[in-house]
Amino acid sequence: MEILEQEEKSLFVDVTSQKIYTLRSIQVATFLGGPIIAGYLISENYRAFNEDKKSKIAIVLGVLATIVLFGVIFMLPDTKKVPTYIIPLAYSWAAYILVQQLMGAQMKAHFSAGGGVYTIWRALLASLIGLAVTVAGVFVTLLVVG
Repeated sequence: MEILEQEEKSLFVDVTSQKIYTLRSIQVATFLGGPIIAGYLISENYRAFNEDKKSKIAIVLGVLATIVLFGVIFMLPDTKKVPTYIIPLAYSWAAYILVQQLMGAQMKAHFSAGGGVYTIWRALLASLIGLAVTVAGVFVTLLVVG
């Protein structure tokens, strides 16, 4: 009987010991750091929920979205006429809606169970690091291609 209880306990993860990023933190950090940061923060949330496969997919999709975004930006004519905040607004709202659809219920359950939350400052730090990596990647790409 005791062995059965131990096995049963090990099947359930204590969500209250894990911290996750909120929808708003993901949205703000994505606005500043780009889609690559959305992928990273979503990945961290999936990791907290013990969904390693989805965590890896989120990282890959974040990188691919960043590559596609810059490809589209560089190929579009007259992007100078578009206000600079429109594109970040679009992908940050897209990330918000995506996270809400994919893991909104898990996040609500996490918060209801007393699960922890990372501060907005941690998300902002991640966005600054992601921005630096993205700028460096674009710079290197322009040096190699140009």
